[in-house]
Amino acid sequence: MRGLFGKNHGPGICAALQSGSTSGPNHQRPNGSDRTCGNDAVERLFYTALLKYTPDFPDFSHHSIHHRSFQPLIYAMSKTMLVMRHAKSSWKQPGLTDHQRPLNERGLGDAVRMARWLHDQQTVPQSIFYSSARRTTMTANLMRERFEELGSPTVEITEVDDFYLARWQVYIEELSHRLTDSKSETVMVLGHCPGVEDLVEALTGQWVTMPTAAIGRITCDLESWAALETLQRKDYRRHFRLVDLWLPREVLS
Repeated sequence: MRGLFGKNHGPGICAALQSGSTSGPNHQRPNGSDRTCGNDAVERLFYTALLKYTPDFPDFSHHSIHHRSFQPLIYAMSKTMLVMRHAKSSWKQPGLTDHQRPLNERGLGDAVRMARWLHDQQTVPQSIFYSSARRTTMTANLMRERFEELGSPTVEITEVDDFYLARWQVYIEELSHRLTDSKSETVMVLGHCPGVEDLVEALTGQWVTMPTAAIGRITCDLESWAALETLQRKDYRRHFRLVDLWLPREVLS
């Protein structure tokens, strides 16, 4: 723990963990967190120690949750991968191919709503990698425009042809190549089902159903995204953790 946040807080934190002290505020998971990942008791104890011995560590104990949550007590110390399914598309133009189908009215609204939600959660991605389908392209562009309107830093968006109806392995392969030199702390993968659902499960071991415009927030402890290229599948679940599943009907508009 030496050097955490530029200070030496290690001995105090270790002492608290060894003693089992839980003095201080009660940092319970928010109401409605019916699905959990990891060991709650250890997580709560570690977070309490961080707050006690690291005054500048953010206190999330009163964080208001308006979505289905896997919210951990510690999530400010890792990289983030946002896995998103495109917003709702239209089937009203039978002459179009699947690749050409645009968003419908609901999809247009959901894309903007989810961009606002990410901004409010301070989880705006620096990079978005999206399928070349029209519905994913529209989703990516609408979200980037909304981020800019809200004053977020410029988001780089990249079309990936191979993401169209891709298997989860393709997402990993493409990201490992495209993120080799990336400085982004938060990246978004924007694609289709079942690939995005399978990707979440492969990385975290958690199976979730992702309706249109749903976003899974995954944290990972990799030092750089380049490490994706060398990880074996059996190692994914040691490094990646699903902490939130945000659905457009459950977030604030």
